[in-house]
Amino acid sequence: GTDRQQAACALAFLALRSTSCQHPLVAAALVLTARMEPAAVGEVITQEQSTVLMLQSMMLSEVDMVSQHACAIACAAAATGAERASSMVVSGVGATALQLLRGRRAPPVRASALMVIGDVGLASDDGAAKLFAMEGLRELLVGMCDGGLGAARTAKPAGSGPREAPAEGAPAGDA
Repeated sequence: GTDRQQAACALAFLALRSTSCQHPLVAAALVLTARMEPAAVGEVITQEQSTVLMLQSMMLSEVDMVSQHACAIACAAAATGAERASSMVVSGVGATALQLLRGRRAPPVRASALMVIGDVGLASDDGAAKLFAMEGLRELLVGMCDGGLGAARTAKPAGSGPREAPAEGAPAGDA
């Protein structure tokens, strides 16, 4: 590859070999690298189970920005090809994104996790099939559509409760 690709591989390889990738500045550098050279970073991520585990650890970070950056890295890597996207699901990145969606995380983190699921699904039919075979994903997504990112964990089936009255001056909707 080019010097730039080799440098991107080297940076990603070094960063994903230690817990320093949990630092917000290192995570930011990784996401910028992944956006410039997604194939190189994707290769490093899917090359070894240890690097996938480190990416998953970043996704689950308690620091929202690190979690969002990790999701963006996963999206960039998944977009480089169907085989890589499917491999990421098999190695647990999809399950980690689902875990973020189910958790009590800030809406931007949950939106980033949703992007991982969407980007993997768009990049690979096989990856999409594996994602949608995961227990509870479909129900979670329906709940998000019904109540937004903040309401997914408390979503009720349609018609299970009283409707809220529209705000004063707002149209009544489809009554």
